Amino acid sequence: SSPDPRLFDVRDVQILRGPQGTLYGEGSVGGLVIITNNQPNADEFQAKLDATYSETDHADEGNHELNGMINVPIVENRLALRAVGYQRSYAGFIDLVSTGNALEGDLFAPVPVIPAGPGVVVKEDANTEDVTGGRVALGYTDGTVFDVTLTYSFQDLEVGGDNLIMPDTRRAMFPGVDEYSTFDDKPATRDDRYRQLAGELNYDFGGAAFYASAGYHERELDTTTLFATAIFDAPTPFYPFG
Repeated sequence: SSPDPRLFDVRDVQILRGPQGTLYGEGSVGGLVIITNNQPNADEFQAKLDATYSETDHADEGNHELNGMINVPIVENRLALRAVGYQRSYAGFIDLVSTGNALEGDLFAPVPVIPAGPGVVVKEDANTEDVTGGRVALGYTDGTVFDVTLTYSFQDLEVGGDNLIMPDTRRAMFPGVDEYSTFDDKPATRDDRYRQLAGELNYDFGGAAFYASAGYHERELDTTTLFATAIFDAPTPFYPFG
């Protein structure tokens, strides 16, 4: 899947119907979404800060979002620096429940995966999500026909668990288990980090215009995916293999 950068200080969003291969290559046959950020402004100082707090039912903690932007002219009407940062934390509301029979070793061994009995909460509010990111852009313009911008962007995403809950018929087998629970001995986590360096250049010849862009993108994605027994609705004992 593609990275999911959080949006802040955005100039516009364009949704183009496919195919768009002539301009954007084979990956845009079905269309694409173009997100254009606000560029460095060498004419004036700008700053923006906003914060949001909210609460989610069945979560012990609240959610918060903090976004900030600062634009600083370095050389009046010529050179400017624009920096954006954000930090967002979303509380979990699904508990991770174990019955003391973790699925380990040979996955194809004929061992019941879901024994009936009391469930033990091994992690409360497991499905958290924390995002930290931002970008720094340096832009130069001659004020008439030429401008160039260099941008560095990054984002770190940490997901504490899946948004899956046990069906009512499955949950009834485990006395005392909350409605918002999922069955697994370890959380299905996801850590997604990306870094991007990009540059673009514009030159207006009067009767024609020249545009060029280039970039380097690096992404590291670590996931832990477990057998999601919570999505099955079969009588106990349940044998997923063989």
